[in-house]
Amino acid sequence: MQLTDKHERSRTSHEIAVTARKTLDALVAELKPALRPTLAVVEMPPGPLVLPSVVAEIHGPKPALRRQFAHDVTDFFHQAESARDVSTEKAVRHGISVDTINRNLTMVLGGASIGDIKQGAGQQSGHEPPQIVLQVPLAERSRVDALGDLLIASNQGFTVPLRELGQLRLAKEYNIIYNNDLRLVEHVVTDVGWRLAAPVYAMFQVQDLMAAADYRAPDGTKLAAGGGFGDAFYWLGPPPASDRLS
Repeated sequence: MQLTDKHERSRTSHEIAVTARKTLDALVAELKPALRPTLAVVEMPPGPLVLPSVVAEIHGPKPALRRQFAHDVTDFFHQAESARDVSTEKAVRHGISVDTINRNLTMVLGGASIGDIKQGAGQQSGHEPPQIVLQVPLAERSRVDALGDLLIASNQGFTVPLRELGQLRLAKEYNIIYNNDLRLVEHVVTDVGWRLAAPVYAMFQVQDLMAAADYRAPDGTKLAAGGGFGDAFYWLGPPPASDRLS
C-alpha cells in the first residue's frame, strides 16, 4: 500500500500499520482455526529489502532438533507483548512443456502477474506501478480434484485437462534449507508493535519468557541463571560452534 506524503496525512505510517494489523487480525479471528492464514503487516524500510525487525537464528547439529527448537521459540515469540506477525522464513506428447504446466499452476495456486497499471502523466512518479494479478478463488484452488480440470493450452491450438498430463497427489513438502555463513540455520521472525515497539524490547521479552518458564532446548541447552546472556543467546554474532542448539 503506497501512502501519501507524510506531510499530507495526520497519522504516521506506523500508526496506519497498527490500524491495518488490528483490522486484519479481526478478520482472521472470524475464520476457523484450520483456515486461518499467517498475515504480516510490513513497514518497508527506505533502503534495500531486509528481514523483519526481529530475527532469531536457530543453530544446531541436526535439522530435526533445529526445527523443534524453532517451533518452541515461535511459541515464546507469540507470548511477547511487543512481537507482531510471528512466522517461521516444486506432456511433451501433447505439445505442452513442463514450463507451460508450471506457469499455469503458478497462476492458479499462487497468483501470476500479467502486467502492471501504467502511471498517468499527471500522477506522481517514482512509485512502483500496481501489478495486475490473476488468481483462482481459494475454494477452487485448494481442491486437488478441481485442479485436474484446469485446461492447459498446447502449441497445436487445442487444450488438454491437467489430469491427462500427469498425476495429481498430495505429498509432504520438503523443508526449506537455510544457510548463513556456511552454517545450517532455521529462522523465527517477527515484527514489533504494542507500546514498546522497538526490536530490543521484543528480544528481551522472549528471553525473559524462556527464562521464567525454565525452558530447555530439545538437546538440553538451558539459559544461564537469571536469564542473562547465557547458553542459548548470542546477541552480537553467531555462536562459536553449531554442535548444540543456540
